[in-house]
Amino acid sequence: MADAHDGLRPYRAGFFFAFFNGFTWLVVLGTPMILLAEELGASPFVVGLCYAFVFLLLPFQVLATTVTPRVGYKRQAVFCWAVRGFFILPPLGLAIWQPESGNLWAIAILAVSIFFFCLLRAMGSMVVPAWLYDMLPENLQGRYFSTDFTVIGFCGVFTLILCAACFLFFDTYTAILLQYGLAIFGAIAATIALSRLPSAPNPPRSSVVSILKAAPRLVLREPKYRYYLCLNASYFALTSAAYPFFSYYLKREMGIGYVPILYFTALQHFGGFIAASLLRKRIDSMDIRIPFWVAILLNLINGIFWILIMSGFTDLVYLSPFLFPLVGAAGSCYISANFKYLPQLMSAADRPLGIALQTTIVGVITGIASTALGGILRGPGGVFLNDRFGIYLVFMLGIQLFLAVLFYKLKRSETGESVPLPFGSWLNRPFRAMAATPLFRRPQEKRDG
Repeated sequence: MADAHDGLRPYRAGFFFAFFNGFTWLVVLGTPMILLAEELGASPFVVGLCYAFVFLLLPFQVLATTVTPRVGYKRQAVFCWAVRGFFILPPLGLAIWQPESGNLWAIAILAVSIFFFCLLRAMGSMVVPAWLYDMLPENLQGRYFSTDFTVIGFCGVFTLILCAACFLFFDTYTAILLQYGLAIFGAIAATIALSRLPSAPNPPRSSVVSILKAAPRLVLREPKYRYYLCLNASYFALTSAAYPFFSYYLKREMGIGYVPILYFTALQHFGGFIAASLLRKRIDSMDIRIPFWVAILLNLINGIFWILIMSGFTDLVYLSPFLFPLVGAAGSCYISANFKYLPQLMSAADRPLGIALQTTIVGVITGIASTALGGILRGPGGVFLNDRFGIYLVFMLGIQLFLAVLFYKLKRSETGESVPLPFGSWLNRPFRAMAATPLFRRPQEKRDG
């Protein structure tokens, strides 16, 4: 490991990884994927399932921690990211094939490729945050993660504007071909960047049996942890399940083009970045319930907006450039508060398990909710059922109001050590943060120097 006084130079490869990795999964798992699925004629159920894979495969993320002590952080991360890149090739092949809408083989190929992409992601994503924490000298961690935060924020906006430009200047499948071609380049560049980062000592051995023994104790015997777990699962499952269908609805039901939708999504990411930037230095001094309430308020505004559109006030769609940033801001407010509050609910010894356990439970419930909502919204012949989506949004808003009351019962602040989770990969997709935060490792001893 480089000496702490060398600054961030030995770790710059991490910033290249953050950028190219963000670029790749924003294409493969983001709005471009949803638009490709719509172009192929995929039903709402398939769209919800593809979006949900990253959540449903979270148990593999925890199980993979039992492999890391044997192979090491670096080998596991590089292997998973290298193999993951091969599963970008099938969507690229679809863009070359240009199948007719409704071709079941094409839709199946897309779904299977995303499944395996998310599987490799689950096995590798838990390695990188823990590796960075153990690799970086303690006095450089703040500088590193602040820079990482900025790089990822820029990546989100840049990627979506570039994708929009592809649709603006090329026909649909040519644009998709270019995007997935660039995603493959990003996957290769991210893997190379990972391989150039310094190694870190292997983490202590853990076992699935020890995880299964400790998990019930934490859930059943810690009432504050259990209460927050229920709140977290309810919020994420209801809010995140609706996310992919906003873009799907604009394209299929309102005939909005790919370019405006991608610009809207870029504005959403920009709103999330601004909100997170404003909160980062203020959240330690404010009532922790405030960002939770702000997130719920912004979700209420957004939900009412969509309900009015589906009720016939279609001209309100022109307000989308102002509403999409609120969606990103809501996600950032909630995740920032979650990163601050969750680690305080358990002792330092229980923290790795507590974070991983909550992440897995909330993520899997969210994945099930997204898949179920896709099935509910699917009518005969794969038709999108607007009325059901409107009913779901009304139900979601009602539950959000109830959650606002329940969040009031959280204490203004917790006593004891606060350990926020600054790893910034959640920034571009706040609702998927619960699929990226487990740091399943024991606290490391304080480093010298």
